[in-house]
Amino acid sequence: MKILLLAVKRCLRTIYFPILMFVLALVLALAPRLSESQSHPPAGFCDLDGSSVSDRISTYLTGMGFIRCDTKAELVDGVSSGKFDCGFVLEEGFEDLLLENTLDGAVPIITSPMSYSPAIWRNHVAAAVFTELAPVISAAAVPDSVDLSEELTEEYRRIIDSGLLFSFKIETNGSVHTVSEFRSTSYVKGAAALLVFTIMMYAVCDVLKADAKPLAGRIGAWKTVLYAVLPDLAVRVFGICLALTAGVLLSGEVAVREMLPALIVFTLLCTAFAILAGAIFLDDGHVRILAFFMLVGGLVICPITFDATIILPWLTYVRLIFPPYWLWICCDEPLISALAVILLPASVATLAWRLKGLRK
Repeated sequence: MKILLLAVKRCLRTIYFPILMFVLALVLALAPRLSESQSHPPAGFCDLDGSSVSDRISTYLTGMGFIRCDTKAELVDGVSSGKFDCGFVLEEGFEDLLLENTLDGAVPIITSPMSYSPAIWRNHVAAAVFTELAPVISAAAVPDSVDLSEELTEEYRRIIDSGLLFSFKIETNGSVHTVSEFRSTSYVKGAAALLVFTIMMYAVCDVLKADAKPLAGRIGAWKTVLYAVLPDLAVRVFGICLALTAGVLLSGEVAVREMLPALIVFTLLCTAFAILAGAIFLDDGHVRILAFFMLVGGLVICPITFDATIILPWLTYVRLIFPPYWLWICCDEPLISALAVILLPASVATLAWRLKGLRK
């Protein structure tokens, strides 16, 4: 008991530990509020042509969630500021170009380096334009001696106004959770994974920096691990579990509460990884460098608020090595997450073996 009390005092002397505990509980508690405020920006467009064709396209785009701007300058400002994901311009003379079937480059797209999914919005614009272009293409295929352009246009318009060209069989299944809850779990998985990983990696750094190696030389490797390393890490694991429990209960979300067992297992997995990293390097500086790169990689590559694999699909394979993905496995594959129970004693034994080697 005395050993644990000393470990608690050592943990509380490190400023970052209680701060990160508070942040961890706060992030879980606020996850539902954060998810409600997070959404991807819409696309914008402006109609400089003002024709009947462009007006029908504008009506379609507005119905698909596009925001209409009065001027091109307003549209450009919206994309630059992040208000719009991207922007489309129906230039003056657009109707004439469409009737001549010469639309290459007729609908400029405005993007920025932060545009999330311009290809999806572009498909909506292409569908709207093709709806107006279809009768022109069909009329062009008819022999010159027969002028059916007006009849074809009217027929296309009648078909389009009546609805889809074919019907879908729609099957709606019930869902246990709401969209907001799914967004909440995305925040929880990403933020909790990075915070828990940070706490455990820096805990091992503290142990290595303080007295692990000198103690191993005086009292032996196993005694150092049992009386110095494990008590410090156990206190931190207990603190993390308390913060996770408090945050999950305060969140009020069923989906978040159901993640608690996976979060605890993930904490043990991070503990095993941190001990193993300490055993390999036996130097707090190298462990800090490893932790930094894994944190940055997890934040950039793993989808918390943005999924980089949409732009670079090959990142799907790279993100397997980062902490947020481990938590997803713990949530989705309970049997695989049980590996944490095996890895933890194995990593402790590896650390003791490495410390024992220092005495030789």
